[in-house]
Amino acid sequence: QSLRSSDNLTSFDDVCLSSALTGGCALHPFAFALEDPDPVLSAQFMLRYPLFVFANLTVDNAVVFGGVSTRGAQTRDSRGNAAIDKAKWIAQFLATMPKLRAHFPNATLYWTSSQSLAKEMERNGHLLIPWMPWMALVLVVFCMLICSSLDPVRSQPWVGFCAMLNATMATIASTSTLLYLQYPFLPLVFIMPFLVVSIGTDNMFLMLKSWRMGQALEVEERSRMEF
Repeated sequence: QSLRSSDNLTSFDDVCLSSALTGGCALHPFAFALEDPDPVLSAQFMLRYPLFVFANLTVDNAVVFGGVSTRGAQTRDSRGNAAIDKAKWIAQFLATMPKLRAHFPNATLYWTSSQSLAKEMERNGHLLIPWMPWMALVLVVFCMLICSSLDPVRSQPWVGFCAMLNATMATIASTSTLLYLQYPFLPLVFIMPFLVVSIGTDNMFLMLKSWRMGQALEVEERSRMEF
């Protein structure tokens, strides 16, 4: 409401819909719903497009939401209004907030929304994709070096390589299966490959440690320990 035009002559109060009852701009009812200490229920109750009709009250939601997708014909009432599934105002909010940093150079701005986590995970995924082959190569070489030793019997570099191959194939197989079944993904799925590879690497070191500890035992005791 404090925004003004570029010539600094027109403010929001000059162009808004005024009300004699409030003595100023008439706010959209959705703004009053957001002022509630717990606005979840009241806001969801009003999320209908293009109009929200309750008894004799008709609210035009087209002036608040843009790029609206509704939930379908099953939620549509006799007047043609349907429940809102998603709107682009959150995306516009996330796109506008970073631009405000230039106007507040001495302040640190923080913002979040229901899509912030998904957007950050998607952005991190795009930034890391060019580095993935190099990270995989470094990890494989590191594991093979750690599993090697001067003793040709105790040296097991291929154990490290197979551990990375096993974790990679598990990630590819599980992701491909879910994609084939058209299973919906959450943003946290983007960190699944790192978790699987980390667990596979940890299991590789545990198995190698167990095998090296059994070198001092007899063959019969070593076989009994492994089984």
